[in-house]
Amino acid sequence: MAPRRRAALPPFALRPIRPADAPLLARQRAALFRDMHEFSAAAVRRHGRSFRPWLLRELRAGRLVGRVAESSSGVPIGGGLLWFQPRHPSPRFPQMEQPYLLSVYTEPAHRGRGVATAVVRALVEVARRRGYARVDLHATEMGRSLYAKLGFRPTNQMRLALGAGRPARRSRSGEELRAAFRGRRPRRPGRRRRRPAPHRARSVRRTRTARGASFRARRRRTGRRGARR
Repeated sequence: MAPRRRAALPPFALRPIRPADAPLLARQRAALFRDMHEFSAAAVRRHGRSFRPWLLRELRAGRLVGRVAESSSGVPIGGGLLWFQPRHPSPRFPQMEQPYLLSVYTEPAHRGRGVATAVVRALVEVARRRGYARVDLHATEMGRSLYAKLGFRPTNQMRLALGAGRPARRSRSGEELRAAFRGRRPRRPGRRRRRPAPHRARSVRRTRTARGASFRARRRRTGRRGARR
């Protein structure tokens, strides 16, 4: 039995981005963040309002290039960007710019056709022709396997979260500060202090009464000795 041939995938083509593609690229980037399921809809909308002016500014300055993938009928089905971000020079990388890959996206109906692979390869080739030694990116869980197949590897980059975007910490009350100073755990707000059991309260009173009686007896004996002297 002859092996079954795979059906030929519909062709697509890549073209450089233009300033008129700003709404399309902003929409693709918003869809990318929605697919990650890590940000609220309001946060994605706020990001879109700031991303489009940034894209136009960097594109006009020559620090941003990109590719748009189009179907045979001219419909955009994906794209990606390569940003030459400013950076400090180092002995290993003397360039003052670092190519950074971002916003690689494919429309859901056209995934599995190699669109993202073609976009990444085209942008990596741009960086290679300009003489750069490496390309950086931050991979999503969905795109991690794609970048690994193309030769990208994890690095020794580390990150410290400073808590931006988190709610402000509640100010500590006076009781909490006093308890922390004394090294004791403060009482929770709205929680009453537990009263001792009746039998324990009686035993505590008896102990205190006995201690007071013994103290008074010692005072009387001490006073009598002083008087005798």
